[in-house]
Amino acid sequence: MENSRVYHKTYGFITMNKKIVQYIKMKNKGMALVTTLILSLVALGFVAAILYMINSSTNISGSHKRYQNTLMAARSAAEYIMDKILIGDENILCNGSLCSDNTTFDLNNLTNDYNINVKVLDKSEDSTTGVTVYSFRVTTTNKNNPKEKSVIEFVFKVE
Repeated sequence: MENSRVYHKTYGFITMNKKIVQYIKMKNKGMALVTTLILSLVALGFVAAILYMINSSTNISGSHKRYQNTLMAARSAAEYIMDKILIGDENILCNGSLCSDNTTFDLNNLTNDYNINVKVLDKSEDSTTGVTVYSFRVTTTNKNNPKEKSVIEFVFKVE
């Protein structure tokens, strides 16, 4: 039987059987591969997390932009309503009659992309001062994506 001298940290040089030495070397042979695979999986996890965060931020900014567009359509409808009331065309807004509490009407003719529904929440008139106060709710929904919706309420005073 052939023997081999091997250095051991604690015992110094020791004599071992060559077959045992080969067995120990063979046992440690795959450790580099296993270590490399584990580190590769950790790196892949980091890359996947970064790509997920980038994709999420893109979706969030896109939905924010769509909401802003819907909100701008609602604001434009509110300005249109105020202009019509100021010039005395209130009848055009409320389906040919004067606006009163809980009257609803749509302004879908203003845009092709949005459904604009308006509800008169309250109309108060003071006959002594001639002041009329309107309260409206404007609901705007994208025709192509009903999830995109904005609701604004505003009060408008006419003297």
